[in-house]
Amino acid sequence: MTVLIVDDSSIFRRQLREDLEDAAIAVEEAGDAIAAMTKLRTGAPFDLMICDVNMPGIDGLSFAESAEERTGRPLPPTFILSAERSASARERARVIGAKAWIIKPYNKDALIGAVRKVTGEGQA
Repeated sequence: MTVLIVDDSSIFRRQLREDLEDAAIAVEEAGDAIAAMTKLRTGAPFDLMICDVNMPGIDGLSFAESAEERTGRPLPPTFILSAERSASARERARVIGAKAWIIKPYNKDALIGAVRKVTGEGQA
């Protein structure tokens, strides 16, 4: 399983990478939506994408809304992981098809459990 982390904070990406890799989950990172689109377009398919909302340039929700059209590939199942708490942003994520909205700071065990549930990993 490989997860794409899209977040402008290198510190946050590093922590999330360590937590996922501790659970034997492979990780690729993108520091913004443009880098993520390149990875989605040219790389192997991802099993899951974890995306921040508040990023410079293209915000995470706008990115998720347009990623399939811009990359020509289906958007992997997506978690929104953000400090953002607005109801309108959550509704937008729901409409896009986000599988989860997780507030930062996150609970490591709950996040890993949600990743495994959505990707079908660890199920008998």
